[in-house]
Amino acid sequence: MKAHQLVVRVGELRVGQADDVIVTYGLGSGVALVLYDPALRIGGVLHAMLSGPGSSDSPGKFVDAGADALLKEFYSAGTVRSRLVAVVAGGASPGGAFIQTGSRNLTVLKKVLWKHGISPRANDVGGKSVRTVTLECDSGRCVTSSRDSRLVLMP
Repeated sequence: MKAHQLVVRVGELRVGQADDVIVTYGLGSGVALVLYDPALRIGGVLHAMLSGPGSSDSPGKFVDAGADALLKEFYSAGTVRSRLVAVVAGGASPGGAFIQTGSRNLTVLKKVLWKHGISPRANDVGGKSVRTVTLECDSGRCVTSSRDSRLVLMP
């Protein structure tokens, strides 16, 4: 079966099924929330850039509204919280330590996940590197890569 690539741009979220590979590029101070349900073989990626408060008009731009919207799509598809596997990436400071956008975005995302009772299985956060995040919906394999490293966050 040939995989279909779904690209998530900054300020967007996408949900895919078993034959999809979801990828987001240019993840700097923004954060990516990756969700996967192994029973349904569905995956989703949010690439949010602002800490909020969010807007329902374009929820993918804001961490809180985007995470809530992504979770809503999963619950509508029939997933249950106990099966969800979460990964968090991004929150870098590519412009230097004086810019705190990345850490603010991570703080908001942690609060949203805590509110929903979800603990990330893995993360690749902080630093100065811009990342690419890839999720294979068939297997749940999640990889982050940057100029300096490549991490497999979910097998």
